[in-house]
Amino acid sequence: MKIHSTKLASLLLLTVFLLACGVFEVGIEQPTTTPIPPTTIIPTSTPSPIPSQLKSGQAVKIIRINMLNITNGWGIGQVEADLNDHILYTNDGGRSWQDVTPTQALVNAPPQGLAVIPFFNANGDAWVTLTSQSLQPASSQTQRFWYSSDNGKTWKGSELSLTGFQLEYFAPFQLGFRDAQHGWVIAHVKAETSHDYIAAFTTVDGGATWSRVIDGEKNPELMSCQKTGLVFSTTVNGWLTGNCPGLMTGLFFYSTIDSGQTWQQANLTPPNKQPADLFTGNTAACGIPELVHLSARTTLLTVRCEIQATKQTVSWLYTGELGVMHEGHQLPTPFGAIQFLNADEGWLVGAWQNDPSAPGEIYHTTDGGETWTQLITTGWQGTPNFVNSNTGWVVARTTDKAALVFSNDGGLTWEVLSPVIR
Repeated sequence: MKIHSTKLASLLLLTVFLLACGVFEVGIEQPTTTPIPPTTIIPTSTPSPIPSQLKSGQAVKIIRINMLNITNGWGIGQVEADLNDHILYTNDGGRSWQDVTPTQALVNAPPQGLAVIPFFNANGDAWVTLTSQSLQPASSQTQRFWYSSDNGKTWKGSELSLTGFQLEYFAPFQLGFRDAQHGWVIAHVKAETSHDYIAAFTTVDGGATWSRVIDGEKNPELMSCQKTGLVFSTTVNGWLTGNCPGLMTGLFFYSTIDSGQTWQQANLTPPNKQPADLFTGNTAACGIPELVHLSARTTLLTVRCEIQATKQTVSWLYTGELGVMHEGHQLPTPFGAIQFLNADEGWLVGAWQNDPSAPGEIYHTTDGGETWTQLITTGWQGTPNFVNSNTGWVVARTTDKAALVFSNDGGLTWEVLSPVIR
């Protein structure tokens, strides 16, 4: 997620894919410290049911999926000749979807379309905000947010003020909540050489009011490096990560113990059997490419290093709880995407190259990532989304194709779905 405008634009488009053509093959090949005053959120009038924006029977490409159980879940989708992302809901395991995008959200959409930045919690609640598919100068003094607690049948809107700090644009790239009341949003606001200027806000009342906790004037030390995530694992403990291996000494890794009012550079202990200066010396170029909100009290992050002597790339998985990061475990492949069902069980769709055309490998762990078992090799990559030990989905991607695939045997075999609007 994130230094020049072109790089930022590419980043913001990572979740936007052109409509796939042809047949998608599953391809199993064998195994200051003064708090900044809160910014007021202004609720809209009483929410009303949202009519469907898309036509029944229309094919839809799912670009993100977040299932709640084996039948119900959320998705973000795209359809042909429409540049806007749509918020979708399914109750048949992803085979058909209802368009539940708030009608008002697409009013005055820019010519380049709108991308959805969502957060879906385990209870089925959804918070979303929409941003331009490409970086554009800030044209408004507010950012619109939407919240639904009934599977998208109705939405409550609110506005976040963008005044009081410097920005060239406001491009949210991560929205998160640790419970129904405590949340955060982080956005790109400006780019310069080797700098990714951001602004971050937190809420303690479910989005009724927000406080700005990071901006370029208050936190100039946080503006270097490409940002990859912000997570609060408790009401006071938070992490901010970046990925710029070789461009700075040490890792871009900051923590807070006062709800984001102050930030300190944090240390990460190198994995077992690795040099003590792995993350601080000049023998490896290391960064943090991913920070994941796993649960209210647990956070995952990955560290990836290129070892200069061998030119080998290696990644490790760290688990953080209550503001403490535990020892990292090596991942079976240096690239890929991880999902954990709970503290112990998880899946990795990994790859040996940072290349969308490279084949993927699916791995499974039942001990928190200490050991991994390879399940299969595939012709695609993607982020796993399992709801139990057997049932899962992946938005599978190759260089020029994407498809929604489904497994009911823990990831050993996969079925290609053909999602439609209902």
